[in-house]
Amino acid sequence: MFQSPKKAVIIASFAAFLLAIIKFVGGIMTGSLTVISSSIDSLLDFFVSIINFFAIKKSMQWDDEEYHYV
Repeated sequence: MFQSPKKAVIIASFAAFLLAIIKFVGGIMTGSLTVISSSIDSLLDFFVSIINFFAIKKSMQWDDEEYHYV
């Protein structure tokens, strides 16, 4: 479906961030702590996606004289 894993992580990060904002605004408007806590969970998903992006970026590097990855 996706040509590169980095593109998939970027899309997932954007979706998690957008979902977090929508949930937070909805939680504030309704006064629901459950929805606000769900927005915090989605925000944490966003941060995990950022970590995944850098992990994938690092894993796609070629080996060099110091690290042979064998």
